[in-house]
Amino acid sequence: MNRVKLHGFTLLEIMVVILIIGLVAGMTVPTLSLGGTERLARDEAVKFGRLLSLARDESILSRQNLLLRFNNEGYGFYRLEGKNVTEVEDDSLLKPRTYPDLVKVEVNVDNRGRKSGKKRSELFTQVYISSSGEMSPVEVRFAIDGSDAVYTVITTLMGEVTLQRPAEENGSGDL
Repeated sequence: MNRVKLHGFTLLEIMVVILIIGLVAGMTVPTLSLGGTERLARDEAVKFGRLLSLARDESILSRQNLLLRFNNEGYGFYRLEGKNVTEVEDDSLLKPRTYPDLVKVEVNVDNRGRKSGKKRSELFTQVYISSSGEMSPVEVRFAIDGSDAVYTVITTLMGEVTLQRPAEENGSGDL
């Protein structure tokens, strides 16, 4: 009789491989999730900067002055028509926004820093966006508690909007 030798893996070998894969995956997932919260601050800063650029462009095209108002929960855009200030309601992109729960925001207009952590319900900081493209200079910092990564959106009087990344990410860039 000819014996045919079968080649394959034993149940024990398969169990060891599955265990090793599980251990490697268990160490990888916590490492990836740590960057997730910092990424939330970066994404919020990029979204805010692009929205601010869009509002500036909208102001120029519609020939209407806009006002960006910050409060503890978020921010919103308003139209300035003479002495009247009305919330922008007909543009879904310029609708009022709230800050994500984990993101801490600090707004600095004319060197008067305001933090989103204070409990005040009234609007306390505003940025003027002119129909000529000019804008109140402002720095808006986005960070996560316990993280060194702070992303800053900076505007100039001429309406330029840039994103300043944390030092370890090398400098700043246009949005």
